[in-house]
This record gives sequence, structure tokens and C-alpha cells, in this order.
Amino acid sequence: MKRLSLFAAVIGCLVLAATTAHAVGIGVNFEGLEDDAAKQNLLGSTDSAGVVPQTNWTNASGAAGTLNDLIDDSGVATTADVTWVSALTWSWERSERDVPANGDGTMFNGYLDTTGNDGSTTVTITQIPYAVYDLYVYIDGENFNARPARFNVSPAGSPDTGTSIFVNDTANWNGTFVEATATALPGTDGANYVLFSDLSMSDIVVFAEAETFRAVVNGVQIVSVIPEPSTLVLAGLGFIALIGIARRRRR
Repeated sequence: MKRLSLFAAVIGCLVLAATTAHAVGIGVNFEGLEDDAAKQNLLGSTDSAGVVPQTNWTNASGAAGTLNDLIDDSGVATTADVTWVSALTWSWERSERDVPANGDGTMFNGYLDTTGNDGSTTVTITQIPYAVYDLYVYIDGENFNARPARFNVSPAGSPDTGTSIFVNDTANWNGTFVEATATALPGTDGANYVLFSDLSMSDIVVFAEAETFRAVVNGVQIVSVIPEPSTLVLAGLGFIALIGIARRRRR
């Protein structure tokens, strides 16, 4: 019974360490019409946004560009770089769209956009510093009409392969996150983000393709699913301490 109790304590220690680890994140906000001051959508360093809330988002301007050494949610530079290519950007004054006046509302108010019924946007992220991570792609345009679109993530430099997720963008973001899960048209109605879980590729490309009118990308967020090294060290020290206690009891 003592051995079982010790085993349970060890497992409990490890589980607690894993579940309380801080999820490190990298967020990129595509701000939209940066040349129009009334329609800029810049996130400040303390503004929180995302399904996994984080601060220190990187603001990306223009329909195409590259940013190197993206910062994480603590403001520390990482090895990750991002390059994006789209037809244009778009955004609205807050009075024109009914979106909450918070960080999420800011992120959802500007976006990369496509043109035509089959236009596409790519967002390439390289040198991702996390061994395993979740990728969130945020999607919300204006609510003038339904806009089915397809989203996919593949290894950078590869063609558009893998499982695609379809979204039917039907409404402005109202403060509630809705995940797209449909793998066929017409897509998940009213969804505003796509989640690609447990990725391990260091270099990826996100494809956003219009199916009938538009495909928008408001932002991307990479969230590590690996416990912090310091947490694992503490768990290991706890495990060693428990072994020492068990040995002293046997003596």
C-alpha cells in the first residue's frame, strides 16, 4: 500500500506540473488599412486577444511583408519569422462594425483579404521554436453576405496538402469564439477561427482560399503545448525527493 501511495503521489506531482505550465504563445495581428488612421487596428503590448488569451501581439501591416524574430507573449524575441502574401488588406471604423471594444475586437476588425471567387492568401511561419504547438487562424470579415472559404496548413515549401477546414463567414465577431470544424462546403456557419492541433513542423504555410467570394485572415497565433522546462525540472526534483523519502522509510 505504501508503494501504491508513493506511486500515486509521484503521478500527482507530474500531472500537476504539466497542467499548471504556462502556455507560451506567439501572435500576429494583421491590422488592415494602416494608412487610414480611423481604421487602424493596432494591438498594444498590454492588449489581450485570442482563444488562448495573450499580450504582446506583433502588428503586421500591408498586404504582403516579412517580420523576423517575432516576440512571444512575454515580449521576448524568438527565432520565428513570418511572411505573408495577399491581394489586399481591409478594415472598418468601429462605428461601422458591431465588434467589442477590446483586444479581440481590434484583432478581428482588420484582415488580409482576397479578390475574386478563387483568390488565396498565404502566411508562412518559419523557425517556430516549439516542439509541439497549436495553431489558431482567426477569420472574420464584415457580415454583408456569407463567404465560404477553405483553410489548410502544410509544411513550408510544399503544395496545399493535408486536411482542409471550411468556414462560412456569416457575421461580425460578437465576443464569442466559434471554431470551424467542417471538412466540406458550405463550412461551419459563423465560425471565426480554425484550430490545427499538435503540430510539430518548424516551418509551415497557411493557405486561405476563397470558395465563392472572399477568404480573410485577421491573425495567427501559435501556442506551445509543451510544459516549460522549469516546470519539468521542479517535477523531477519532486520525484527525486519522493524516492529519497521512500528509501529512508525502508531503512
